[in-house]
Amino acid sequence: MSEELIKRGLTKSGLRILQYEYYDIGDSTLNQLKRYKIIPDKNYGEYSKRRPDGLLVDRQNKKSINVIAVVEHKQSADFNTEKKKLLAVQQCNDVCQILNAHIGIITDGKITIWINPKQKNKENDYIDRTTNTKKSYSIIRNEDKKDLSEKYIIQNTTETDSKKLDDDTRNTLYYIERILSCINDKNSTLITTEEVDPLGLASNVW
Repeated sequence: MSEELIKRGLTKSGLRILQYEYYDIGDSTLNQLKRYKIIPDKNYGEYSKRRPDGLLVDRQNKKSINVIAVVEHKQSADFNTEKKKLLAVQQCNDVCQILNAHIGIITDGKITIWINPKQKNKENDYIDRTTNTKKSYSIIRNEDKKDLSEKYIIQNTTETDSKKLDDDTRNTLYYIERILSCINDKNSTLITTEEVDPLGLASNVW
C-alpha cells in the first residue's frame, strides 16, 4: 500500500489536465502504482520497486492505460555534469521502456531533456544496470534539428478546457501533443505544423 498516494488523495485520480492525469510523486513504486491502476497491470519484475518522479497518463480506458510521459526530476547538484545528465537520462529511459511510455522528460527546473524511448540510436546505446541488457533511445529535436529544450511545467490546477490552462502548462501540453503526433520508433524530430493548435484539437476530442 502506498502511503504517498493515500496521503495525497491520488488513489482515485491524478491531477486532471485535458484528457490526461498527472502524478507528481516520487515515493510510490511501480507495483504500488499498478495496484491503483495508475499504470498498466503487468509484471514489472526487477523494476517493481522503481519510483518514477512523475507520470503523465491517459486513463480514460482503465483496461488499456496509456503512459504518455515519465518525468525524472533532479537536483541541480545531480545534474551539473554531462556524466550525471547521461545517467539521469538512462534512468528515465529504463522506466519509460518498461512502461511503454511515449516520452521521457529529465529536468532540474533549468535544463530539460526530452527523449524518445521508442527509437534506438547507436550513439545512445548503454547497458541497463537493473537487467544487464542493452537499451537505447533518441533525443527529441525541434524542427531546426536542435535538441528540444522547452521547460516541462505543469501547474497544480485541474482543468479540462485547454483555453483556461495557465501559459506554462499550456506550452508543456502543446509540445506533448506535437510530439505524440509525429514521434515514433523511426523519427524523433518534430515536424513543422500548419497554423493548427494541437491543444485545441485535443480539447475538442476530449
